[in-house]
Amino acid sequence: MAAGQPASMDDDGLLMSTDRETERRRLAEISSWYSNRDWGFYTKLVHMGFRSIAPHFTSGSCLEVGCADGEMTRFLAERFEDLTVVDAAPGYVEAATAIRSGIEGHVSLIEDWRAPRCYDNIVFAHVLEHVAEPVTTLEKLRGLLSESGRLHIIVPNANSLHRLVGVKMDMLARVTDLNEADVAVGHRRVYTRDTLHADIAEGGLRVHACGGVFLKPLANAQIQEQWSDQLVEGYFQLGRELPELSSELYAVCVQD
Repeated sequence: MAAGQPASMDDDGLLMSTDRETERRRLAEISSWYSNRDWGFYTKLVHMGFRSIAPHFTSGSCLEVGCADGEMTRFLAERFEDLTVVDAAPGYVEAATAIRSGIEGHVSLIEDWRAPRCYDNIVFAHVLEHVAEPVTTLEKLRGLLSESGRLHIIVPNANSLHRLVGVKMDMLARVTDLNEADVAVGHRRVYTRDTLHADIAEGGLRVHACGGVFLKPLANAQIQEQWSDQLVEGYFQLGRELPELSSELYAVCVQD
């Protein structure tokens, strides 16, 4: 299966066995790439994403889908006593569950996971742009929500300020094109507000709240090297006021 090509599904909406193995190998390669990088400013972006969705959390349990290296998990572990993580990479699950005692971990593709229960909050940050079948995945997550549960999504914004500048510099033909960094980290797509909300609606969910995370005019490395914490905070607050230009989009979803 070529990168970016949708995987086929069986009658239960799960990846077929051959495609599951292909997807696991693909994710193993991506996780290895991630593990060998000093992410610097990216860790601050994760915290800003957490700050953006945290006001919309409900009480009760939380499931983090795609815990990766545990950057988001650290913040969720302080907020939720009842926390479960699932990721296809065993090393990621091991690292996330080691953050504190009591975190339940599962190694699986979300498309292939048969959850033992429903959850009051599901955090799906920086994952939807990676999956083979976004609508089918959202349908699966909808089925994991409790009756009053909320799904918290964070994705890269195609119309972010730095991607718009990239088009002006002829580094991208269109804002929705994937650049080298997108391909390296396994992105299959980037989202506009309209395409994100369309996938959410097709997945049987309704947007309860939405917004933007951080106005980003420069590359992460430039911001890490040159900006003060005060300047970063100013651009975080500005991203709230200008979500259409922010680096990332968030959407808090409920069952339709």
